[in-house]
Amino acid sequence: MKFSISKMMLMALLLIGQSGIALSDGKVNFGWIPVVAPYESAFCSGILSQATGYDVSWKKFDSGPAVIAAMASGEVPIALLGSTPAAAAISQGLEIDVFWVVSFIDTGEALITRRGSEIVGPQDLKGKTLATPFGSTSHYHLLVALENFGLSTKDTKVVGMTPPEIAAAWTRGDIDGAYIWDPVLTKLKADNGTVVIDSGQLARWGKAILNVLVVRRDWASENQEFMTSFVKSVSEMDAAYRETPSSWSATSENAKCLEKAEGADPSQVPHILSTFVFPSLEEQATPDWLGGNEDGRVSEWLRLTAEFLKAQNKISEVLPDYSVGVTDEWVKAAANQK
Repeated sequence: MKFSISKMMLMALLLIGQSGIALSDGKVNFGWIPVVAPYESAFCSGILSQATGYDVSWKKFDSGPAVIAAMASGEVPIALLGSTPAAAAISQGLEIDVFWVVSFIDTGEALITRRGSEIVGPQDLKGKTLATPFGSTSHYHLLVALENFGLSTKDTKVVGMTPPEIAAAWTRGDIDGAYIWDPVLTKLKADNGTVVIDSGQLARWGKAILNVLVVRRDWASENQEFMTSFVKSVSEMDAAYRETPSSWSATSENAKCLEKAEGADPSQVPHILSTFVFPSLEEQATPDWLGGNEDGRVSEWLRLTAEFLKAQNKISEVLPDYSVGVTDEWVKAAANQK
C-alpha cells in the first residue's frame, strides 16, 4: 500500500481545496491523530480558541494519509502529522509547511511482539504477522528495522491497521507483533508484550521520526495573527509541562483530558510523556530543529525519510531540498511576542 494518496488524486484535491481555504469567519478545523503531548490539554480547556480568537474545532483522524487528503481538499488547513506522511506529502507537491516540532520520538514508538509468538530475536520475525498503521511514522520505522535486521516485507506479513484495530487484533491473538505508538504501545507492553527495538534506537542509527504541526502555506499567509498566537500558546503548554511535570500526574486534569480525548490510561500518562522530547520555542528556530534551511536537522530527516520511501517504491520522487516544506517563521514571530 502507498504511504499516501496518489499524486494525481492529490492534485485533484488541491484544485478542489483552492476555493474558500482561508476562512474569514473565525473558524478553523484542526486535524489531529491522537499522540500524547502537552498541547493536547487544549482539547478540554479550549486554550487554543481563547488564545487565537478562532473557534478551533478538533477533527480526529486515524492515519497520516487521511490527514493529507483532508488538507489537500481544504477541509483541514492545519494539523498534527507524523514526519513520514509529511515527507511523503511534501514530495508529492502538497504546499504545506512543518512549523512546529510537537515531539521527537524516542521510546514512544516501538516494535513489540507477543510473548508466546516464538519471537526471541530479530531472526524469528520471518513468517510472522506484524501490524502497523500504513503511511505512519511507525510504518516507516518498521521497514527501517526490518532492513537493519536483513529482512524485508517478503519475509514477514505486514498488515495495515489503525491503533484501535491493533489493540483488538492483539487481544484476539490475530497478530504476532506490531510497530505502534502510545497509548496503544503501553497497553501491549502490559499484555504480554516484549519490545524488540524502539524508535530512539533507530534514530541513533540516523533515521529519526517526529510528530509535527503542519499548515497549508496559503492558509497561513491569510491567517498570520492566528499562526503566531497558535504557536505561542502551544509553546506555553510545552513549557508548563517541562517546568512542572506534576501537572501531568496520573490524577491531574491534564491526564484525565487525555483519557477523554484518546483513551489514554491516566496512570500511564507520566511515563508516556517521558518517552518523547519536546523542544522549546527557542530551540525550535535553531538548526537542531526547524532552522538552518536545508542544513537544518528537520529538513535533513525529512529528506532521509523521503529517500527511504523512494527506495521502497512508496513515493515516486525525492526533492533536492526539503527545507521548502519547513519554516521557522512562526516560531520566530511567537518568540518576538514574549
